[in-house]
Amino acid sequence: MVYRRIAEAAERVQQAVRLGAVPSGGQRERAFRTTVMLAAVFVINVFDFALTQSQMARGNFAEANIVAAALVSSPGGMAMYKALLFGLGALILYRLRDHQASEVAAAGLLACHIALVGWWLAYLHAVEICLSDVAVTGASAAL
Repeated sequence: MVYRRIAEAAERVQQAVRLGAVPSGGQRERAFRTTVMLAAVFVINVFDFALTQSQMARGNFAEANIVAAALVSSPGGMAMYKALLFGLGALILYRLRDHQASEVAAAGLLACHIALVGWWLAYLHAVEICLSDVAVTGASAAL
């Protein structure tokens, strides 16, 4: 009796997996990878926002994104822009995280954000060089 019920339950689970109602092991792994990539993009996005705001406050920085450039003058506008853009995109990818296309899109998004980190590192290195250059800061700053 108990064995028969377990066998019937196992058959129902197998049938649900075949129909796609329950994610298979591969789908769960894909969903996990997609979620981790979206979390990494979120962290990089927060740092991008913080670095953009800090450099805008210095007065020697121009926003390269023409849409964001119109909103960058106020931290609230820029935060809303980033939250909406990332939030909607991440929500779509998260909802479809079981699909291969979502994983590929999240990987591409992460690659672009890693390239953005590289750009920020190069920019900050150039700023550091400029700030230590006597021709930029003047002779009094070198003393």
